Amino acid sequence: MTQPVFLPQEATEAQRRTILAYSFAAGEAEEAIVAPETRAIYDQYVRGECTLEQATKQAMSIYPLPKKSPKNKSPNRQSTTPAAPRRKAQNRLNSEICPRSNLM
Repeated sequence: MTQPVFLPQEATEAQRRTILAYSFAAGEAEEAIVAPETRAIYDQYVRGECTLEQATKQAMSIYPLPKKSPKNKSPNRQSTTPAAPRRKAQNRLNSEICPRSNLM
């Protein structure tokens, strides 16, 4: 396996540890929970065993992606406001804000 290449600001283990401390603190300030498994993966980055990109990819693989919900699955589902009245209301609003007589 090839040795990972790091940027100057993440060249030392101490720098990488500081980067992750700030990152974890920012997430926790937003009420994120950093799982022990995630910390273990990022410790590989701190030790210089992988790049931050590789660690992030591995950490994200732990969590399943949300399933996409089908759009408008029900054939009976309709918009609450028909398109024509919406369009008329928007045109009326536009003419009140910017009458055509002021444009000429």
